[in-house]
Amino acid sequence: IQYLPMKTIPVLFLMLISLTSMATIRTVNNRGGAQFTSLQAALDAATVGDTIYVFGSVVSYGDVTVRKRLILIGAGYKPINQQNMPSTIGTMSLFRDTGSSDPSGSVISGFSISSLYGYQSTSGFAVNNIRLFRNYIRSLNTAGNNTFASGW
Repeated sequence: IQYLPMKTIPVLFLMLISLTSMATIRTVNNRGGAQFTSLQAALDAATVGDTIYVFGSVVSYGDVTVRKRLILIGAGYKPINQQNMPSTIGTMSLFRDTGSSDPSGSVISGFSISSLYGYQSTSGFAVNNIRLFRNYIRSLNTAGNNTFASGW
């Protein structure tokens, strides 16, 4: 039996990790010029761990549902940039069920959000460990089905 040199094992381990942790960066601009014009389409196409950059716009991106752990980055709720346009969302629902839907651990930054719901289906599982920063959120509800989210 031939053994691998001790230096080879950590290198193989790092290569294996890098192959399994390849996250995609997706861009959204409802005025065109990005990979997606619909934020919901980008959310649906994303896989766990992806990053979605959302351009500022005078038009809201509407209501969206997040069903997986993602990093969402907007232009800011009151950006000081060339266009001064925020990334605005109507209602954002973070939805978790007993299947593959679980946005727990997501990061949401740089949005103006009318309503943010961290709710679950009838399963009773809470959406936990959501990181929110640089957002303006008019209404926030993290409770439902007699369970409360934690780590927000």
